[in-house]
Amino acid sequence: MGKIIGNTARSPQVITCKTTNSERKPVKEKVTIINSDKIAWLYSKNLLLIGNKKIDFMVTQLRKYVNLSVMDAYEESLPLIYKKIQAADYVFVLLGSVPHSLTNYLKQHPEFDNKVEYFYRADANEGVRRLNYLYMNSEK
Repeated sequence: MGKIIGNTARSPQVITCKTTNSERKPVKEKVTIINSDKIAWLYSKNLLLIGNKKIDFMVTQLRKYVNLSVMDAYEESLPLIYKKIQAADYVFVLLGSVPHSLTNYLKQHPEFDNKVEYFYRADANEGVRRLNYLYMNSEK
């Protein structure tokens, strides 16, 4: 019902909103890199993406720009992943998709700090944005 304040009864107001799917979830434009020098530099790099089976959204975007290796941290052996990390130019780690032993290993090896990038909640465009960031901060 409602609250009685003094001698009047107040009923709660119900507000209904009609929204379309596009209003609930805004459509994001795909991020692309069009600078040919940047694309050439990026394609010369080896990128290791470590996550789990559900990282296809990022893989399809990154394959356009770099030599990409993808590893499922739960299916591959950790010593093999450690070797691949050492061989890669850059490493993208999806934190919600890897075991703690991998992140502990990376914390214990500060020599990887310059090439490891962490993603907490990545979307399809986040990897391309990070590639752009790496290019802008690189010593060309």
